[in-house]
Amino acid sequence: MEKICKQCSEKFLIRNEDKVFLENNKIPEPTLCMDCREQRRVQGCDIHFTKHDSGSQR
Repeated sequence: MEKICKQCSEKFLIRNEDKVFLENNKIPEPTLCMDCREQRRVQGCDIHFTKHDSGSQR
């Protein structure tokens, strides 16, 4: 199945076996392509570590 990334508007594919897995586990289909999902994960980690580090006293 072909989808359009909500963030960058690039096309990406969801394989049939992935679609079945998502449906069986009641997981929503991704709305972001792999690159944008990875970018979001990395940004989330940066935000987490920034907040953690800013609260510590050295």
